[in-house]
Amino acid sequence: MPSAGDVSRGLSSSQPVYASRTLHKPIDAGDEQDSNALRRTDLQVRNCPVDEENPQAGQPQSRSRPEETSKRPFFLNERTILAPSSDGPNEWTRIVFALEGWASISSSEQRESLTRGSVVTIPNGTVPRLQPCGLLRIVTVHIEPGYLANQLRWLPSRHPLVHQLRRGAHDMSSLGRLQLHSHAMRALTPVLLHAVRLSPLSGQEFALLASTSEAFDIVGQASGNEAFTGYGDRRLPRREVVLARSQLELHPDHAWTVDELARRVLISPSQLTRIFRADLGLSPSAYLRQVRSDRMAELLSTTRIGVSEAARQAGWSNSTVASRAFKKRYGVSPRSFAVMYPETEYESVP
Repeated sequence: MPSAGDVSRGLSSSQPVYASRTLHKPIDAGDEQDSNALRRTDLQVRNCPVDEENPQAGQPQSRSRPEETSKRPFFLNERTILAPSSDGPNEWTRIVFALEGWASISSSEQRESLTRGSVVTIPNGTVPRLQPCGLLRIVTVHIEPGYLANQLRWLPSRHPLVHQLRRGAHDMSSLGRLQLHSHAMRALTPVLLHAVRLSPLSGQEFALLASTSEAFDIVGQASGNEAFTGYGDRRLPRREVVLARSQLELHPDHAWTVDELARRVLISPSQLTRIFRADLGLSPSAYLRQVRSDRMAELLSTTRIGVSEAARQAGWSNSTVASRAFKKRYGVSPRSFAVMYPETEYESVP
């Protein structure tokens, strides 16, 4: 059993753990600053003037217009919006990535804030209205619903963006929302813009698919993880990182400390933290939270166990902390997530 000092320096910290200092924060203690920033941003959006008399004012600039790529099952375009905008009825399912600015986006039943790093899913048939607060720059992924339905049959529900798309397919009036940190947007923005440039080009279908898949991969790694900094030069992870990651994935219920994990892979704690972040874009503690949240999502989508039991089996010692981390990653509470998967065949996971 690790000592109390080890636990206080362990992977339950909300910040990367270095051998030279001891951190006493619980896993969710680092969220307060980011939550306050988001609350300030929401206040900015709420205080923006609304042009009720001219909702169509301002024609947004865009690239890769729908008519240019309508024969493809998905495409991307970029828009800069300066005034209230509404696209009208749309048969495509859309994913909006906010690159810069502030806005509110609303449907007939829901209103969400849009800030740098916001990822909003819009079901087909929904007519959203964008109300920018100054300049808003977005990239939108347009997906043909039949194509999306085929992909959702095999894509994992433990991916936050996949869950939001599946949720929109069941509830056609519901906007889904994830919030990525600015560090993640530095990695995601060039990938999205590259996909925008590929969208209208003939003969670049595989390159477009690869670029879009990379964007989904970044969202999956970064959602709920403020520590995510990108993948660096995209080389394969070092052997020690692969081994450490495997230990966390195989034993998420273990009371891990950085010291113990470093001993398992035969390097120093400071070296492990440095190369883990360099190769995967996040710290060992953030990766462990991600593993536990994803394991919890898997249990809730494939079994009939309750939220507290799913949290326990995923390795959390505190179900409240587990629920907070889960909602931060998936954009919904564990209970709301489980409602999306009412038909399960098994009572427990072997």
